[in-house]
Amino acid sequence: MDRNGDGRISRKELRKFFKSHACKWSSKELKEYIKQIDTNGDGYISYDELRFALGKR
Repeated sequence: MDRNGDGRISRKELRKFFKSHACKWSSKELKEYIKQIDTNGDGYISYDELRFALGKR
């Protein structure tokens, strides 16, 4: 998912991941999903935020 290797997932990277897995989310849905997971509010999903969201605390 982290295509550029910067340690975080951008909206663009997440959109490409979902699209490659036949998930068709609107920009609004994707923005809301990131907002729910992005606990520090920087607009990206970090590895720790993703782990937490997936229940691997």
